[in-house]
Amino acid sequence: MPDSWVSADEDPGAVPIRVAGPPIGGSANQYRQHKQSYDNRKMQRPFNSLSMSVRVIFARHIHYTQGQYSDPKTREYFYYIDHQGQLFLDDARMKNFTSCFKEKKFLEFFFKRLKKNDSGHYAGAFPYISPCGHEKNFVRCDDLPVVFTQVIHRQGETEQDLFSYCNGGDLLTVQFQPDQICMLPESGRVYHPAPLKFGGVGLVKSQIAIEFSKDLEFGKEGETSPPVHFSWKGVQYNLKNELIEFIRKEDERKLRLEKQFGSYDI
Repeated sequence: MPDSWVSADEDPGAVPIRVAGPPIGGSANQYRQHKQSYDNRKMQRPFNSLSMSVRVIFARHIHYTQGQYSDPKTREYFYYIDHQGQLFLDDARMKNFTSCFKEKKFLEFFFKRLKKNDSGHYAGAFPYISPCGHEKNFVRCDDLPVVFTQVIHRQGETEQDLFSYCNGGDLLTVQFQPDQICMLPESGRVYHPAPLKFGGVGLVKSQIAIEFSKDLEFGKEGETSPPVHFSWKGVQYNLKNELIEFIRKEDERKLRLEKQFGSYDI
């Protein structure tokens, strides 16, 4: 698997597996049996989402060159958004804070043009696109293209807090809606409404999600169902959990694209 692709092992949402080390002083046959058992369990590790598992199966067949021409006037570039909302060139070997795009004006320009990939090109592997004149910027992501990265607290009782996404500061924001926070029990990931052109839902950065989780309250069904209450600034909100439908629809859309275009080779 190329370095630029995220494996199940690298996915922070994956369920960890604890396996004891090989028997000390055991025979070679015992060691082989132990290793086979570990490998089998490792292969059975669930991915954090349907889209993640399908992407690994299909998207690895896509080949491209950054800056390639699809026609004499149009150049194509390929990007990746991680679960922290950081934007990278998709083929960057190292994906960390030092290698992501940080210029807020560029991020504003890029994300305000981002939309679902309806171009018919690479849609299975790169389900989003940010067109810019004679450039087509194809985008894939760890989960969703919008990742909320900062709560901007507003002063005054009448002013509503803002939720900034993809490290764009006050240049990329939506109104923060405490009653729309939604945690998926199967993954533990937290979501919040996003602009409809992105599918209507965005992922909450893990650091913020951990802070939110302290103020989430589950109902009678326990942690097998989404939380029912969220406390924010001294107010307890009844959670609507309407985003679950948006999340399911977006996963289904990406699955359809991956089945249709995933094996496309250039």
